[in-house]
Amino acid sequence: MMTDTRIYNRSLSALTAIAVLAAVMRFFRLGHQSFWLDEILTIGSYSSPEGGISYGVKLMWDVHGPLYSLVMHFWSAVSSSEAWLRTPGAAAGVVTVILMYFWLRRESGESTALAGALLMAVNPFNIYYSQELRFYSFLTMFVVLSLLAFSRFDEKPSFRSGLLLGLALGLACLSHFMAIFLCAGLALYMAVTGRLRGDHLRYGSLAAVVALVIVSPWIYREFFFLKRIRAIEAARRPVVYRMEGAGPSALMSYPYGLFAFAMGFSYGPDLRELHEAVSASSLLGRHGLKILLAALLFGTAAVAGMIRLLRERRAALYICVLAATIGLVTAAAILKIKVLNARYLMCAFPLFIAIVAHGIPRARIAGIVVGAALCLLMLFSVGGYYFEPRYARDDIREAVRIISDADMPGDLILAPGMAPMLRHYYRGNRPVESIYAAHLDRDRIEMKLRRMTEGRRRVWLLRCRPWDTDAGGHIMGFFEAGMSLSAKHELPGVSLHLYEIIPAPGMSPTGPSV
Repeated sequence: MMTDTRIYNRSLSALTAIAVLAAVMRFFRLGHQSFWLDEILTIGSYSSPEGGISYGVKLMWDVHGPLYSLVMHFWSAVSSSEAWLRTPGAAAGVVTVILMYFWLRRESGESTALAGALLMAVNPFNIYYSQELRFYSFLTMFVVLSLLAFSRFDEKPSFRSGLLLGLALGLACLSHFMAIFLCAGLALYMAVTGRLRGDHLRYGSLAAVVALVIVSPWIYREFFFLKRIRAIEAARRPVVYRMEGAGPSALMSYPYGLFAFAMGFSYGPDLRELHEAVSASSLLGRHGLKILLAALLFGTAAVAGMIRLLRERRAALYICVLAATIGLVTAAAILKIKVLNARYLMCAFPLFIAIVAHGIPRARIAGIVVGAALCLLMLFSVGGYYFEPRYARDDIREAVRIISDADMPGDLILAPGMAPMLRHYYRGNRPVESIYAAHLDRDRIEMKLRRMTEGRRRVWLLRCRPWDTDAGGHIMGFFEAGMSLSAKHELPGVSLHLYEIIPAPGMSPTGPSV
């Protein structure tokens, strides 16, 4: 009895320390980085400006994360600061770590549970999305909750366990409808393991009905959204996202997804390098040693973890959920609904961490060495995320501060594809314009720019994600050919240029006063 109590207290102390570590890492510098485009779109999804669409209507047409939107609609009433608005996501990240422990303890015992919780606590991929004003942290939390609920249901199917599983899956789907990938994986697991009979079938059907009822108000709208979504030209996407054709370019998305799961987006190539890379070999040439180190550590642990799961006859669940998630995301990419992106594989992410945790040796010294090596490498990546500007989110906030300090009557602010971000921060009186160049040829781009700049004295050009907003370089070419560069500011993810209009001979630069 005393031994059991001592073990319980030791485990509770370890879990508490891991949870505190997770909280520190998710709340540290929470408001340091500027909002980027997707976060601004999230603000638009839960806000209801005067004279606009009511929030109730917006909520019912939210086909991404209506649960997160509902939480943020009320949470945002207190403050609109970056730190405050990102707090629910950070809290969800901490809860995910705790749920990871309880799920893995049921599946594999105390040592694997603590290892999995620790790996999740310091994982840069989870930290990144825990510090983002998006629904992905909520999705990860409810995916792990669903895995915990399914573990209890699978062990002892009953009305209660089926009901709780349905509630967990329903909440996961309301966090983001890609949780349907998890539902498909669990259904596949029950089918291939012969569980579609008896109490498993009876109470599994109850779980499916409960989840379906929870998401039913949004089902029609999701189909409507998918029917009208604009197809993506995969051939024009960056090399890491291409899904069409054969060869290494098409296959690179898969190892990159695993790399992101392990190391986040702040280790090795930064976002600009990934989007501008012409081949995988060019990335490996610059970052080969870093990538090799991460691949060796995480690859070895993942292989060892899968071997252990196979030996213990517990690999079927992992294989089915991973196969369903990767297969459905791949199908969406092939159908040009979405490009393949690591965040769309979010339902597979907790299982990846769990597999790696299973691969840590159970021998005390070897386990400490391997676990420490994995954690130290991830902490190195987290340090890059916190402190290296090239890994930071697009710093529109600082760009707006520079503009606000130096703008003059007659100025024009041009933010191709990024006007919503700029308008969120800018409180001045100068006009903010945008141009979407992706589907325009050079002549039409130049015609639009001439109309925008006519009569203006100066133009602030905010360049952000030029691989999307000015892939052909026509916008930049227009300004370089006909205007004089007065100032330039390089910020994380943003290049801010101030151009002065070169008047024609005999003309004076006059124009609007706003």
